Amino acid sequence: ASIRKELDGLRKKGTWTEVKRSEVPKGCTVLPSHLIFKVKRLSCGAFDKAKSRLVAGGHRAIADVHYFNSSSHMVTAASMRMMAGLSCGEWGANVEKLMKDGLSHKEAIAKSECYKLHSIDIAQAYIIASWPDNHPDIYMELPALERGKSKNQFVAKMSRMLYGLPDSGRNFERYFDKFLRESCGAVPMVVDRSVYKIQTKKGEIIYCAVFVDDAVFWGTSDGALSAFRNAIRTHFGEDGFTGGEVAESILGLKVDYDDEELHCTISMPGYIDAVAERFGINERTKLASAPLPLNHVDRKNEGEELPEDRRKLFQQIVGCAGWASFNAKPEAMVASSFLAQHCHNPSEEHLKLGHDLISYLYKTREQGIRFHGSSKVLNQGFPRRNKLDAYVDANLGGDAFNERSRSCYVIQLNGGMVSMKIMKQPVVARSTGHAEMRALAMLAQQLQFCTDLLSELGYGVGCVRCLEDNASVVLQAGGDSQAAKSCHYRRDQAYVDEFVNAGKMYVDKVDTKLNVADLGTKAVSNLGLFEDLRDRLTGYTPECYVSPRVTKAMNRVLCLLMR
Repeated sequence: ASIRKELDGLRKKGTWTEVKRSEVPKGCTVLPSHLIFKVKRLSCGAFDKAKSRLVAGGHRAIADVHYFNSSSHMVTAASMRMMAGLSCGEWGANVEKLMKDGLSHKEAIAKSECYKLHSIDIAQAYIIASWPDNHPDIYMELPALERGKSKNQFVAKMSRMLYGLPDSGRNFERYFDKFLRESCGAVPMVVDRSVYKIQTKKGEIIYCAVFVDDAVFWGTSDGALSAFRNAIRTHFGEDGFTGGEVAESILGLKVDYDDEELHCTISMPGYIDAVAERFGINERTKLASAPLPLNHVDRKNEGEELPEDRRKLFQQIVGCAGWASFNAKPEAMVASSFLAQHCHNPSEEHLKLGHDLISYLYKTREQGIRFHGSSKVLNQGFPRRNKLDAYVDANLGGDAFNERSRSCYVIQLNGGMVSMKIMKQPVVARSTGHAEMRALAMLAQQLQFCTDLLSELGYGVGCVRCLEDNASVVLQAGGDSQAAKSCHYRRDQAYVDEFVNAGKMYVDKVDTKLNVADLGTKAVSNLGLFEDLRDRLTGYTPECYVSPRVTKAMNRVLCLLMR
């Protein structure tokens, strides 16, 4: 029934015209087709539906014969998290404003629903987009549903794009972009062209991010969101999309709002449950309390190679853990990063570490990334609503295969992590200061992206505080560029110094035990420290560290204001 529904839907939409195989031009390759079956689940892991999809064998397509250009774009993970962080920050601010104006908490929550994340999924998106002008003709095998019959006497001459064709994603991206611009007045952002800002004639604003055929959006009024949904309904039809209300899940991530505490949590318990079941981990398993053993030192395998099946098992574990840590479990990124470099030659010890990592993810599957909208939280220390905070760290010579260092930066917005990266440095650092300065330069690059996007969306962030635990680097980043001990990394220092002098960032000293980027460079020394850093990283303990330097500056400002 699922297959018939898929094929009937494609025929009804005129996706192809059936032609005799003998009518295919000589020398023209007929692309294969495949039926893909998938059991779709909700973000909580519960069964949603069984789905069949016909895809073209684009792996057989030839550039400049079957297609000309296949590049397409989608919203970055950092942009999507910033959308979530801004949404939560504005939601909390609006609730508090309405309550201050006299509304009850329940009424204020009801009137602020527009600020929460909403999502829409365009049904059979690639097929909706019209066939591009001057596109080469494409012929595809029709699926043979009768047993024993390998080929149909007819083939499909494509009239619309189908999943699997190399340029189908690009075609739909251009189609949906044109709709948003012309029908909704959307303006794409320069730094991320899949993020749009829509401003109505009344001054109401909608922010929208597009990931292939999913649109995630929020706005400043119910009327603006209603008009946006009506535009989609008019263009794509009543059955042409699903969703449109406050999102319970986005791209497989569970979205949970706490109306009392005014925070939003993004997690992926359903995916982690499925992964744990796949690798035989459950409540009866001894579950790890941290992604890596305390004080773990990474070592390469110098013993016998694992059998092929064991090596593939390890690679699958690393892939699943990497996806979970990237999306919702950033405290586990260092473990998946360490293990990933052993995929070509893992040992039994590495395989055990992989199972322990999955068991940790399973134990903490309900915990994800939390953004805050409460002034009580965001005004700790100093006002931080819709402002960026950053942390950076490096581990000198921390690689198991050579002496290269490992860098990590963390960027937070409204208490939650929006961008985190762990990377081996491309050259061997000759000192701790060298490794830390390279990491700081890498952070500056990403800060440029984040601040540019926020500025385009209408949020001026000003100078971003970057917390670093190396006192020498803090001094060098502030203009101490002629010190002899930093001459071997003068170029990185000059790059950071340029950002500081331009007022884009300032580097402040933080204790190592409060530097959340430390989680991305090595295994920490004790469980209590790990849990504290994890909760600070993910927004569960959104305490604002105020250094003596900042305290002194704020006291000076207060003295001036009191004169």
